[in-house]
Amino acid sequence: MARPSWFRATGGLLAAIGMGSVLIGGAAALVVPVTRALAEDSVELDLPNPVLPPLAVRSTVYDSAGRRMAVLHSGENRAPVPLAEVPDVVVDAVLAAEDRGFYEHDGVDVRGIGRALRRNLDAGAVEQGGSTITQQLVKNTLFHDPERDLSRKVKEAVLALGLEETYTKEQILEHYLNTIYLGNGAYGISSAAERYFGKTVPELGLAEAALLAGLIANPEGRDPVEFPANAARARQRVLAAMVDAGWATRADADAANATPLPADVTPLVVEPVEDPFVEEVKRQLLRDDRIGATYDERFNRVFRGGLRIYTTYDVRTQAAAELAVRNILPDDVPYTATLVAIENGTGAVRAMVPGTSFSHAGFNLATQGTRQTGSSFKVFTLAAAIDAGYSPDDRVNASGECEFDMGENAAPWKVENYDGRGMGNVTLTSAIARSSNCAFARVALALGPEKIVDMAHRLGIERELEPVPSITLGTQPVSPLEMAAAFSTLASEGLRRPPRFIERVEARDGTVLIGEPPAPERVLDTEVARTVTSMLSEVIDDGTGTGADFGRPAAGKTGTNQAHRDAWFVGYTPQMTAAVWIGNADAQIPIEIDGTRVTGGSYPARIWRDFMRAVHDGAPVLEFTAPDEARWPRAGSISEEGRALRPRAPAPAPSTTVAPSDPNQPASPAPAPASPGTTAPPPTPNPGPPSDGGTGNQKKDKET
Repeated sequence: MARPSWFRATGGLLAAIGMGSVLIGGAAALVVPVTRALAEDSVELDLPNPVLPPLAVRSTVYDSAGRRMAVLHSGENRAPVPLAEVPDVVVDAVLAAEDRGFYEHDGVDVRGIGRALRRNLDAGAVEQGGSTITQQLVKNTLFHDPERDLSRKVKEAVLALGLEETYTKEQILEHYLNTIYLGNGAYGISSAAERYFGKTVPELGLAEAALLAGLIANPEGRDPVEFPANAARARQRVLAAMVDAGWATRADADAANATPLPADVTPLVVEPVEDPFVEEVKRQLLRDDRIGATYDERFNRVFRGGLRIYTTYDVRTQAAAELAVRNILPDDVPYTATLVAIENGTGAVRAMVPGTSFSHAGFNLATQGTRQTGSSFKVFTLAAAIDAGYSPDDRVNASGECEFDMGENAAPWKVENYDGRGMGNVTLTSAIARSSNCAFARVALALGPEKIVDMAHRLGIERELEPVPSITLGTQPVSPLEMAAAFSTLASEGLRRPPRFIERVEARDGTVLIGEPPAPERVLDTEVARTVTSMLSEVIDDGTGTGADFGRPAAGKTGTNQAHRDAWFVGYTPQMTAAVWIGNADAQIPIEIDGTRVTGGSYPARIWRDFMRAVHDGAPVLEFTAPDEARWPRAGSISEEGRALRPRAPAPAPSTTVAPSDPNQPASPAPAPASPGTTAPPPTPNPGPPSDGGTGNQKKDKET
């Protein structure tokens, strides 16, 4: 039978191992057959060269200021410490408890087996084991099943011999100290020091070292909180062994024995499941190919790879978000609110309120939930129109109830303004400020819904959208995170930065796995974005969003879906964008507070206002860059058939008298050159009937 090159155990040594192991277990009658089996080499030893697997190391999550938020681990909460940082008193205590001859033997201590045998026979019970630290390390790291028969004991001994030839004593001891389980979820000496004493390993003293060393053999049964008497006896035995070995004085041991045991365990970290931001970070890492090519690779790296994960989470911004929701939304209503805040210049998500469903179901409505957005989706129609060459001064019929022919074999599309009234022909700016459904239904039909879908995707909506006319009224569900990201693109003047929860991720060796974000992508012309922002500023200044006004330049849009089941306000300043949603977390029911139906301009706008006021406190007042109005296309009129340029005023009749020129009068300005893309588009063909579920062809769409 072929054996590894390091295999050099004699039959006599193996016989001693087997005999000692059996006698220590109290089955002396088995000595003869065990010894005979080993001597005859009847136990298979076809073993590979031993290699210690990498330690499973917890990953640590930090906020934007570098403060620890949480740790991520899967079963083994471990923070390795180099042997050089472990005090001698800790090493001595562990060796006294588990393997006094560690530096003398080659992995299997026959004398130690004999000592354990004598001690157990004298006591009439198993008080001391015969396994060395090296053998324990083999058992804990190279075998993963609970089997404890004779063949296993021999294999462990043989692998221990090989391990001692492959690694130094220091490497073996360091791996052991970082591997052992010490109870209460603490793997390794570092986690245990934190758990039981709230200390780092270099801060441990004699009493603490002896207590931890006494836990190794039976961490559950000697738990100092649950079983203090057992823990005290184990500590006393370790201290006696240290005195016997000359590693501690009797006086020091007596003082250590008199030290009170810990009355409670220190929580290692905030549990990740309680923090929605950390949960979102985990979700994103487990989908990121930069962490690993497969899900299993990513899982092992995130929960066992010792990553340092730096997030975009800002404590002050988060506190402002939570306070705004708590102060505005009453406690005694069956509704919840979400808020997502994005820093425009970086795409960093600085705060997130997930809604009440997270606390009882782990579901984050801010990132995973999708709801109809109501009129806040009109912004994408507006941006598509300005991008297609429409003018803020274009006029459109905003009259009350309106009905559109959707083609043969399709019911007409009936739309109603929120207040049931109309405004007549108004500018596109007035239509967005007043949130006219009929006006934007006409714009959507003029553009074609495909352009609206394209614009939404360009700005930051990632999910599939159905290109039907009613999309302009927000009838298709979108997440608050997507809405905040898309509006942030407008705030950034057409530069799209995907929302980021993660700033940087470093591997254990310092390698940066996730670092600088990609450069922002230009998805919208700067002038188009500035024009849209100037129009959305009117929503807050003198439109449906006046409740969001907090005294600084801001732009945004209200949204209330049909039947008042979802209410939104999404808006931005030059520095930050935030999306607020209110609704019922579990059911699509109308939102009514104090007998009044909730709209986007009420509670959501006020939450947004209070949040923005808090986060901008002390920050400089920044203005939006005004669009160049000289580049706006000549005003036209918009109907469902398309956009037509309004006729110019007729030129005056030519005079028969030639007046002398007046040098003091300014020359008539030359007409401004048309900007690229400002030519009026041809009427959009009839887009046809919407797909099933897209709009209510048989009923009126009433969104705001």
